Amino acid sequence: MDPNRSPDDIDPTMLRGEWPYRANPGEKARLGIGLIPTREPGGVVYDRLLTVEEAT
Repeated sequence: MDPNRSPDDIDPTMLRGEWPYRANPGEKARLGIGLIPTREPGGVVYDRLLTVEEAT
């Protein structure tokens, strides 16, 4: 998790299951660098969807 991001700047499509909190994905989340980064300079970070438990 990136502590410099807003707690609701998360892309719920990266999760397996229903995100129980308010999600308001901004430009950073759409770019893969939101609250939970999904992209890095070398490509994608995860090869699967994360569970809600992993994301909280």
